[in-house]
Amino acid sequence: MLYWEAKRQLEFLRLFRQKVVDYHNNAEWDHAGNDYDENPEAVSFRQQINEDIPEVITTCQKVGESTIVYHSQHGEIDVLTNIFRLPSLEMDINQLLDRLDRAIGVYRYAVSYLWPRLFNPFYWIGKGLAFIGSVPFRVLRIAGFKIEQAETSLTGKLVKAIISFLTIISLLLGILQMLDLLAPVVTAIKRLRDVF
Repeated sequence: MLYWEAKRQLEFLRLFRQKVVDYHNNAEWDHAGNDYDENPEAVSFRQQINEDIPEVITTCQKVGESTIVYHSQHGEIDVLTNIFRLPSLEMDINQLLDRLDRAIGVYRYAVSYLWPRLFNPFYWIGKGLAFIGSVPFRVLRIAGFKIEQAETSLTGKLVKAIISFLTIISLLLGILQMLDLLAPVVTAIKRLRDVF
């Protein structure tokens, strides 16, 4: 995950959490009707919450935070997709807020350690080399081969390492050539070879 993605997801979850709180400040559970009595603001927040739920699910799943809770009477309940039925399931909104807070915490931590990476050239070089090393596997995947196991096997990792190593050598040779230092370096290597 890159810094900008983590920062966007963090802000999105914070905004979503606030919408949930604002909704509950403007709606009251009606036990007789088994639904919320909503003022106009709550109606607006409810629509926004419903529109955001698919992205919230994906955002939480990216950091391994589940919105599923086990209830002794009802079994597994997704507190996010059942947000407007929680009182009828004998649950309160804190079940959802706790999970949102944990996901927000993960993204806040990610933003703090991803920020310095933006300015670390070695991080970006490593990312670039990892991408270049995975190109043959991407091509095979596009061609329709199922190569997930091959890519994570020892042979697959060796192939990635060799491709990355050859890329580094090519880059170094290209830089030396641009600086007109390739010929002196080759001469120095030949002299060392002759000595040994």
